Amino acid sequence: MAVTSSSTAAGDVATSRGKELVEKYVAAWNAHDGEQVLSLLTDDVIYDDASWPTQMRGRAEVRAFLEATWRAVPDLSFELDETVLDPSGIRSAWYWRGTGTNTGRWDPPGLDPTGRRVQFHGAEFAEQRDGKFCRVRVVYDVTELLRQAGVLPKRGSTAERLMMHGANLLGRLRRL
Repeated sequence: MAVTSSSTAAGDVATSRGKELVEKYVAAWNAHDGEQVLSLLTDDVIYDDASWPTQMRGRAEVRAFLEATWRAVPDLSFELDETVLDPSGIRSAWYWRGTGTNTGRWDPPGLDPTGRRVQFHGAEFAEQRDGKFCRVRVVYDVTELLRQAGVLPKRGSTAERLMMHGANLLGRLRRL
């Protein structure tokens, strides 16, 4: 795992704390330790995840997201690829690879288990306050994740072309 930052005495301390916070956060996710994940977030955290239908505000909403995610993919784990830290200690970003098997219901949106293993990558962008994350943005290609899970057809397949034809037809009907 690479860590990128600039170097000053104050920046080194902030960078070290930021790196430690990221590592604790990822370790808590990998341990499926919801209380530990939540302890690394401020009470008023704002949390955005590409797969969740709404922006989460506060630990209670993040808790519901964690529980739904681990229920859907009980073996979900992440490996850090690279961490980029702001020397001020306020902002950080990290790139990761995730793996897991969809053996539980994904709710929302209400997807039954597919039993398929997925491998995906993404990034998180975070801001911290008082040694905890106060804002987290998680981005990854949900469409590719759904393809791997067997929910969406493979890229370039006949099934994908038919699905796009149907979507285009619905669009034309709505415009009438």
